[in-house]
Amino acid sequence: MIRYYVMPLGITPNGTRRPKYFRDRRSDTDPTLIDAPYTIIPYGLCDACLVVSDVTTTQHADLISNPDVAAAPQDIDQAISDLALPQVQAVLEVLCIPAGWVTTAYTYRQILRMVGSLLQFSERHDALHNEELIDSQDQLDLQWNDIPLARRMRVQETADSLGYSYDWVTGTTTIRQILKKLADQWAGDSLLVFKGITL
Repeated sequence: MIRYYVMPLGITPNGTRRPKYFRDRRSDTDPTLIDAPYTIIPYGLCDACLVVSDVTTTQHADLISNPDVAAAPQDIDQAISDLALPQVQAVLEVLCIPAGWVTTAYTYRQILRMVGSLLQFSERHDALHNEELIDSQDQLDLQWNDIPLARRMRVQETADSLGYSYDWVTGTTTIRQILKKLADQWAGDSLLVFKGITL
């Protein structure tokens, strides 16, 4: 069954990145890792990713037993529940993905698209500048004018490369607000996530 997860990244024995709890069939031999086909959208150079995988019921249960994993149900068009909301918000925030906007008014598909869109923006930023889009969870609450000018210029160059507007940004706009609005601008496009599956 196809399932969606947000989790940290791990490192394979040969030094490549993979989802923390998944086995890379080319180099991992750890039997405790999940052996299932997957695709990921990394958070640029940040230690997080969106994973889409064809897992068994047992593998899914193993994955969601980890406190640093947020998972969507099979029906991603249902609204997130009050029960699941705190776990999803907590995992996203720890992974430097702003989650204050995540409420029960959103479906899992909408949340996944927004997260995937931010990760895609971060991937573009990495490709252009070879740096993390955000370094720590604490930075989410910084204001734009707290960021060094050279770094602000690089983020603006990434936005320019995608045709995104940022004229709404002021010196007091927080980083979490900026990341959310940049993700909103990507989210108008579909995301190909796994073997022809789009969000």
